Amino acid sequence: MKLVFATGNAGKLKEVNEILESAGLQAECVNADLPEIKSESITETAAAKAKTAAELFNCPALADDTGLFFQAYPGFPGAFPKFVFKTLGYIGIFKLLEGRPRSATFVTAAAYCEPCSSPKVFEGKCKGRIAELPSQESNDGLPYDSIFVPENEDKAFAQMTLQKKAAYSQRAKAFRAMANWIREGKQ
Repeated sequence: MKLVFATGNAGKLKEVNEILESAGLQAECVNADLPEIKSESITETAAAKAKTAAELFNCPALADDTGLFFQAYPGFPGAFPKFVFKTLGYIGIFKLLEGRPRSATFVTAAAYCEPCSSPKVFEGKCKGRIAELPSQESNDGLPYDSIFVPENEDKAFAQMTLQKKAAYSQRAKAFRAMANWIREGKQ
């Protein structure tokens, strides 16, 4: 089955295909300039993007959206972690959390949609904390991977192998649920 993944992020594609392989699937990247709704709901954003891609490419489409939630600032940065990172960078985020709890939760909504159908959305969560310093510069378009340390771990996502990261990652949890659903005949 042909699947398209509505993303321009090579890091995401690599991570997602690693999970989809367990269901005998592989997605190809479509870096089309798809309109992306600006919503405080990651579920709405992922569903809308998957639906748009399914209609545009006339085949099953995947999309995701991720939110990050700092315990110190309820609801923030929420559905807009990319904007917050581009605006503040690592230094700004560290200043924001200085002297405050560093606990955070990543949440990913992963959507699957076939043409002329409603999207099905799966959610994954990962609790952890924001590190004091970046472990390394992220080179795969996932800057928070350098500063997010999952619960019960002492390494940031960027320091883990893809397989180890998948054991914790909110994106992996969401797409694993999707892969199981597809493998079970979309029941």
